[in-house]
Amino acid sequence: MLRWGALLMTIPLCLLVGLYTLEVQDVVQCEASGGVYDFVNGICDPTGNAPFVSFAARHPWLVNGAMVVALLGTFLTVWGMLIKGMAHPKDRD
Repeated sequence: MLRWGALLMTIPLCLLVGLYTLEVQDVVQCEASGGVYDFVNGICDPTGNAPFVSFAARHPWLVNGAMVVALLGTFLTVWGMLIKGMAHPKDRD
């Protein structure tokens, strides 16, 4: 249960950070070329003025779903620790 909880706790968050990082790279490249990044369409507009729309507003199911799965993983991890109990190191004499 500990392993499943740890996986469910970390994988969705790593996925979210990875997708957000890929988008930020596109935004930085667009701004470096003198354009304005259109968040709604996901393109670099060299002439227009596009409004900022947050990642969570554009992908609510992905963000909220990942948070729910990570929370479930947290509960599984805690439950697994409670079932396993505290492990004491053995004396090595």
